[in-house]
Amino acid sequence: MRLRRFIQHTFILCIICLLAFSTVACQDDFNIVSTDTNNKLVAYVFPSTADTTYIQLWKSIPVGTKRSISASEVREANIQYSVNGMPRKVYKKENGMYYTTGKQQTGDLINLSVSTDSLPNVESQGSIPQAIPIISDNTIYVTRIGEDNIKDTYYQIQAHFTDPEATADYYAVRILVKDIAPKNDSYENLQDLDSAYFWADINTKDEIVLNHISDIDNSLGFNNMFYRNFYIFNDHNINGLTHTLRLNVLSYQTAMTSQVPISRSFKVFLYKLSPEYYKFLKSINELANNKLARYGLSQMKPSFTNIRGGFGVLGCYALSESDWMKVELEY
Repeated sequence: MRLRRFIQHTFILCIICLLAFSTVACQDDFNIVSTDTNNKLVAYVFPSTADTTYIQLWKSIPVGTKRSISASEVREANIQYSVNGMPRKVYKKENGMYYTTGKQQTGDLINLSVSTDSLPNVESQGSIPQAIPIISDNTIYVTRIGEDNIKDTYYQIQAHFTDPEATADYYAVRILVKDIAPKNDSYENLQDLDSAYFWADINTKDEIVLNHISDIDNSLGFNNMFYRNFYIFNDHNINGLTHTLRLNVLSYQTAMTSQVPISRSFKVFLYKLSPEYYKFLKSINELANNKLARYGLSQMKPSFTNIRGGFGVLGCYALSESDWMKVELEY
């Protein structure tokens, strides 16, 4: 085991050295200081078919600012939010957080513009996509070999959906786990039961649309991390097909600390993302997985933004859910 790790680390070191020497003769015109030296608005807005849309506003920190200075919320702002050209009233919830209410539908065009007394104006727009139904199929118990040849046991949650053929489509998938356990040693009715919900970590090795890392990449120490258990993918390999997702969740993963679950169920959430939302999440994942940039051997690209005049993202989505899938617990 130690020999295997030594060989891997030696191989990684050799690759790093080769890349370092190869970059000596290259010139990179990227100048981080010249990118921006002024405060700008940072906006995060995620319209969907829900009846409430939140608008989060921050003030950016210029390059070169002392680390002790942190990003600050925008206390007052003039926000124009419209759906298909019809204005919606925007309310302030707290400093930096605003919201608007009203049902939105597939195909609605969202326009946003924000102005303040001290920062440049920003604007953006997006369209809410069509939700794609996700149908639960089955849950099976599987064993997979993980790192260092250690076997782990998983519940493989299977659910299918049909991708539209005529368009390029973007998705994200999450799994909600519901564990139920008795509050004490004995229970007689539902009042004696306690439940916990959590978003599961997904092992992506068995799912072709999520497994973007090869065995060589894995040996080099590269990651296949997804931001906040939000597993994004596109329809490049499944365009127009009915695809069954195979999502592995560790059998002993739970949100409960002292209780032992007596019942467990899974629900699959399928998000249809606007192209902008997908590009934003993809850029965040690439930043998190870019080991070479951490070693200073490649350029760290900024995250995607479609906020004109500022930073952040206006990303639209639509959501569908499977039925709950109850499984037999194995210990």
